[in-house]
Amino acid sequence: PRSSFVGAGRVKVASVQNPRVITEGGNKTGNIGIIIAALRAAKDDGALIATLTEEVFEYEPGQEQPIDGPGPTAVRQAAKDIGIAVVCPMRLLAADGRQYNAAIVIHANGSLAKAAYTGSEVTQKQFPVYGYPLTAPGMAGRQAGGETNVVPGQLGTSVFDMPGIGRIAIVMCFDVNFPEAWYNAYALGAQIVFWPTVMGAPDRDVISYARLFRFHVVACGSRRLDSGHMDIKESGMILDTTGETVADIKALPSKVVTGTVDLDAEWLHSNGPGLITEPSLTRICAAY
Repeated sequence: PRSSFVGAGRVKVASVQNPRVITEGGNKTGNIGIIIAALRAAKDDGALIATLTEEVFEYEPGQEQPIDGPGPTAVRQAAKDIGIAVVCPMRLLAADGRQYNAAIVIHANGSLAKAAYTGSEVTQKQFPVYGYPLTAPGMAGRQAGGETNVVPGQLGTSVFDMPGIGRIAIVMCFDVNFPEAWYNAYALGAQIVFWPTVMGAPDRDVISYARLFRFHVVACGSRRLDSGHMDIKESGMILDTTGETVADIKALPSKVVTGTVDLDAEWLHSNGPGLITEPSLTRICAAY
């Protein structure tokens, strides 16, 4: 199945990079302002949709939020005020008390997008990473390197139709290592896959999935892009369907990376054996 918005053509996208700003210094109100400023910078650069980082609001156990919590509510209002669609990853507190490493997708008018086929307002990480218990004094009940209290997602891969953008999917962090998540996004007709993560790009598997399934991929990871760390042209933060970083990628001062994906782009193989050679392809293309 394909999106009803396949004619969107060229779409500028944005990735708001780490660190997770909401818990910096414990100043939640001020740091919400940092997110808003980043989204405004993305919009001013022409982006139609931006993704925030994994679990952008809180990270420590006990700091999860419901879908109508103060963090998501503030981002929804910002999306509406600025006029930009937002992928907003968060530690979601469900009505039954369970916690999910999840994301909501917000339209540019501030409303929540609903997943095609399921109608769900959230997408969930399917394969949480569980750490090992810490035994040091004062660390009872804590874990190292894991997602404490998070349960596996119950929804499978979800896709969202975004007017003027296309059909998108979200693959959460460690789910990158499970090909079935990417295949399901392909089978459901996703054109752009957002990958919010604390891992770093470029990622070999993500590049392979972009090429295999003809995805455009927007990563939002923890790689530093400032001077002395990584050239933005080599970052792999925004990939086209060949697995290459898009040509116009750039890093803005507000920790925002932008670039343009071309949803109308197609692969053309030339110089093959047999009848389909470069001259014959030239004649075919000229005829159509």
